[in-house]
Amino acid sequence: MKLSKIPFLLIILPLFLIGGEKHLSLKNVNKVIINAGTGYFQFTTNKHKHPIKMEYTFPEKNVSYVYNYEDDHKTDLEISFGKLKVRSDNDDININISKSGPLSDSAYVNLYPNKPIDFKLNIGASRCNIDIGDINLRSMDINNGASNIDINFKKARKLSLEYLNISSGASKIKANYLLNCGADSINISGGVNKLFLDFTGNLKKNMYVQIISGVGLTNIGIDKNTPCMMVISKGFLASNDISEYFEKVDDSTYISPSYRCNKKHLNIHIENNLGTIDVFER
Repeated sequence: MKLSKIPFLLIILPLFLIGGEKHLSLKNVNKVIINAGTGYFQFTTNKHKHPIKMEYTFPEKNVSYVYNYEDDHKTDLEISFGKLKVRSDNDDININISKSGPLSDSAYVNLYPNKPIDFKLNIGASRCNIDIGDINLRSMDINNGASNIDINFKKARKLSLEYLNISSGASKIKANYLLNCGADSINISGGVNKLFLDFTGNLKKNMYVQIISGVGLTNIGIDKNTPCMMVISKGFLASNDISEYFEKVDDSTYISPSYRCNKKHLNIHIENNLGTIDVFER
């Protein structure tokens, strides 16, 4: 190899390995939908100079953008990665991964829009890491199939959602510092799955949580200083293991020691159909 070609390769090779990069600054967007097919995906809302930044190692033809128009303004942005069929009002798009290397099925997305948005994430058979920073999202809706998802609200100091919805199939979901999301309501439903739900952080207002557990294990950790009431129903073959830290009021209701002396409450309703619920204090 000629020495003159070495500097050229040093420039081109990192670009080949890293893949594409996009910066979008859409002032009128109020809803972002991300469809993640097969691969590894990392999403963060930590502040970045570009409102929406994407770095990916998919071939560019496997990354699609769909805009929905309303009054001639772009209000919804839809981004799709991987092997997935996307349907919109205008078109049907089929996207297929063509692996060309060990990094060809990964994507990194940074969302920090100029104003509050609704965020919807549709995940296929993927691994997904979601790090929610200090951003004022209006709502979050996460739908997943056979996925492994890690959601972290540790840095979400100012976040105050209207709602957080998480629905899963055969999945493993870990959600940390859920109190920091500041949601009025949280709805979590699972099929055949493992759920690890960490209710720690700052309880800013009354929060209502509904958990519907299918077949599998649901671990629920609750900050022992949080005023909390749990109402739990279970099917014939289901089982519940509730820490003695929580006072049993009746056959289905439990409260924390601080529940009666506080005005802000965490209210959790659990429907355990055919799984195991393990509730402990943190």
